[in-house]
Amino acid sequence: MNTQNIDSLLAEAAERIKREAYAAGWRDAIAAINKAASDLVDPNTADDIEIRNTKEAPTTIGRPQNGKMPKQGSTPWEVIQVVKRHPGMSTVQIIEALKENSHAAPEGSIRTSIFRVKNRRFIVARHNKWYPA
Repeated sequence: MNTQNIDSLLAEAAERIKREAYAAGWRDAIAAINKAASDLVDPNTADDIEIRNTKEAPTTIGRPQNGKMPKQGSTPWEVIQVVKRHPGMSTVQIIEALKENSHAAPEGSIRTSIFRVKNRRFIVARHNKWYPA
């Protein structure tokens, strides 16, 4: 194995560790919010309030109202799939990944699709990186 392969493997491992740590922090933050919210609930009205299970919160927050996914093979669908496979990518990295996968849409269309799926709450941005919602 040459040093370039080792360097790329180490860079990939570091990026994966960073993404996993970010996701763990996100889960801990949601758990803390839910705990604080449950502490604030008046026991007399607790039946009227639904507090989400912390294990489900990261996957349910921000889901679109109608839940309808874009058509398979479309640019928005491809954007969602890239973000699901590689959370924590920047906009430029998403564009490069789609072009590497032979997606023929121009860069402007990809950028538009990124922000449309963001508005439909399939993905979220955090510190200029994109994550599944």
